Amino acid sequence: MSIISVAKIAGVSHATVSRVINNRPGVADKTIKVVKSAMQQVGYRPAAKRRGPKAKNSNSLRTGNIAVLFFNQLPTLSNAPIASQLLNTIENVLSAKGANLLLGQIKNETNLPPSVIAKQVDGLLLYGNAPSSKIRERLECFPSVWLMSQRSRHGYWGSRVQPDNRAIGHLAAEYLHNKSCKRLLYIHLDYEHWGMNLRYSSFCEAVSDYKISKVIKYKKKIAQASINSVAIEDFIDMQIKYAFGNRVKPDGIFIPRATAAGFVYKSLRKVGIHPGNNLHIICCDQSEVLTGLDPTPETIDIQVQTIADKSVNLLFQIINEGALFEDVNMLTKPQFIY
Repeated sequence: MSIISVAKIAGVSHATVSRVINNRPGVADKTIKVVKSAMQQVGYRPAAKRRGPKAKNSNSLRTGNIAVLFFNQLPTLSNAPIASQLLNTIENVLSAKGANLLLGQIKNETNLPPSVIAKQVDGLLLYGNAPSSKIRERLECFPSVWLMSQRSRHGYWGSRVQPDNRAIGHLAAEYLHNKSCKRLLYIHLDYEHWGMNLRYSSFCEAVSDYKISKVIKYKKKIAQASINSVAIEDFIDMQIKYAFGNRVKPDGIFIPRATAAGFVYKSLRKVGIHPGNNLHIICCDQSEVLTGLDPTPETIDIQVQTIADKSVNLLFQIINEGALFEDVNMLTKPQFIY
């Protein structure tokens, strides 16, 4: 069990659970009791903090603390499958290394964790949008590793471990090619997400290599400020209506994020289409959403747990080598799930 499970049962944020575990101030006594009760209910036991001489496997840790910071994440971690998978693995790997996990959900420079402000952490694991320049100035002094794809081209620092988005696009095209699909639809979700754009461009490149006749292009864009579940559902509706309103309809669909698959299936039903023998769908990521769909679509596993494991180990390598370490960008190879 992880702090995600504790947060769900207690009805609080993951950051609140982290504050209780690490005895940080700012949590009401009533909330502390609720969190501790939830910890007992799920049998959660945080890794014990090391005191005295450092164990041999603690490497060059000065404080024994590693901060995991989530930037501008609108959904709670308990409702964000990828973030939850990352955090669960990070928690386990850090525990095995004898390090303490500190969590923060950062919206602006005023809510950085006190331990980070006081420089009582050895390194940072970072996820989400690039923060403001003020936050960056306060954080880039720490050894840092970003997890998952860049949301934009600028504003990041340090190293990164992410899925190979180009390989993901190629795998999706290969799958639909092997199903003899000739007219394809790529479901756009976020035009400003750099990683998603790489998936799209490589998908189109592979489609051209396979000499598949066409990828249907929907030219209207969703406003970045309006991205939420309702807006995305409406945007998917428009793409489906546009693609299936033509005389020659798509026979293959690539959904680059599994959490959108439910919206796609719903939109297809609205226009009288049921996925099956004449319409093949390939998704990306693993999500409980997929198991409830009929038929269950094939998907590409981006290896979230591997990304989390590599990120922690890379951070420890950076901490050990200090200024001698050069920033790296590590890609993880995706795999089909049949």
